[in-house]
Amino acid sequence: MTDQTETSPEVVAATPAEQPAAPQLPESLPRAQLQKFVADFGKIVSDHGIDTAEYVTLGGVRQWITIRGQDQRLPVLLYLHGGPGGAISDMSYMFQRTWEEYFTVVQWDQRGFGRSAVDADKLAGTLNKDQVASDAIELIEHLLARFGQEKIILVGQSWGSLLGLLVAKRRPDLLHVLTTIGQVAMWDGNFEYTRQSLIKLAQETGDKELEDKMVAAGPMPDDSDEAARGAWITAVQLEMGMRGYSYHNSVGENFGERFNTALMMSPAVDADRFDMMSTDTSLQSRVQEMTASLSGWDARKDIVSLEVPYVVFQGTYDWQTPTDLARIWFEACDAPWKLWIEMPHSAHFVVTEEPGRTIVELVTKVLPVTRGEIPAGAILRAN
Repeated sequence: MTDQTETSPEVVAATPAEQPAAPQLPESLPRAQLQKFVADFGKIVSDHGIDTAEYVTLGGVRQWITIRGQDQRLPVLLYLHGGPGGAISDMSYMFQRTWEEYFTVVQWDQRGFGRSAVDADKLAGTLNKDQVASDAIELIEHLLARFGQEKIILVGQSWGSLLGLLVAKRRPDLLHVLTTIGQVAMWDGNFEYTRQSLIKLAQETGDKELEDKMVAAGPMPDDSDEAARGAWITAVQLEMGMRGYSYHNSVGENFGERFNTALMMSPAVDADRFDMMSTDTSLQSRVQEMTASLSGWDARKDIVSLEVPYVVFQGTYDWQTPTDLARIWFEACDAPWKLWIEMPHSAHFVVTEEPGRTIVELVTKVLPVTRGEIPAGAILRAN
C-alpha cells in the first residue's frame, strides 16, 4: 500500500496589484444622499402600514402631526416632546423606527413650536400649560376616532412628562397607561437642584471655576423677569450638559450637536424648512411665554394621584430632570399601579442613549397594559 500524505491547499498572498482597493468615502457626502439613506431605511412597505404627515386643527390653530407604523391596527402611541418648544417630529427617526413594529406612533409638534408655529397671529396669549393639555386631549380624541380605538398609550418626555401628568389627571378615561421619560417632578426646584448638584460636584472634584460660577449664579430669578430666568436656566444646564448629565455618552461644549446633525439629515427637512428654523427670531419669546405658566408647579401639590397605570423611564445620570427628585415624586404618587424603570447608562435622553433597552421595556412592560396585564415589579395601589 502506498503512503498518502494529506496536504493543505497552498495559500498564496495576493500581490499589492491584486488586492482589492479599500473603499473610499468622499470627504463630504451630499446632504441629499444622506437624507435618501435615512428615508430608505425608514420606508414602510407593509400592507397595513401608515406613514402620514399633516396638519390637524387643535384649539383653533393648525398643529402638525406625523403618524407612522407597520400596522395601523396596532395600539396608538402618542409621544409628547420635551422643551417646552422641543418639537422632534423631524428628528424622531433617530429612535422611533423599532417602535413602529409594535405601535402606531404619533409625533406632535405642540402649539407654537416646530411646524405648529404656522398660525402665529392666533398664538398670542395661548401658550400655556393648560391650553397645551387641552390640545393634547383634543388630539387624543381625534386619534381614537380615526383609528377606532378606545384608549391610547401616552408617552411624555421631559416637559412632555409634566404635560402627560396634566392630561392623565384630566382625562384618565382616554389612556391605557401614562409612560414618562425623564420625569419633571417640579419646575423651579428642578433647576435649583441641578445647580446645587453642580456645586457639590465641583467641590468633590476640586473644580473651583465651576463652583465659583454656580455660587455666583445664585438661586433662579423669580418669574417677574422671564428673560433673566431663561438665561439662568441656560447657563446652569450648559454646565450640566458639558459634564454628561444631559447625555451621559456625550460631554464637552458640543454635547448637543447631535440634534443639529440629525436635523440636517432628516428626510423631512428641506433647505427652506431649515432656513426657516434657523431664522425664527420669536422662538425664545414663545418659550418664555410657555414657561411662565409653569412657575411654581410641583407634582406633589398639583397632581398627588392618578387614575391610570403609571410607568417611569429614568436615566441614572439625569440631572436635567433630576433622578433623585423624580424618584421622590414617584414614591409619593398614588396610582392603580406604578412601575419605575431605571436606565443605568443614560442621563436625560434615554431613547437615544439606550434605544435597545427602551424598546424592550416598551414592548414587555408597557404594551401588555393594552391587554389588561400588569407587569412584574409593578407596585399596586394599597386598598
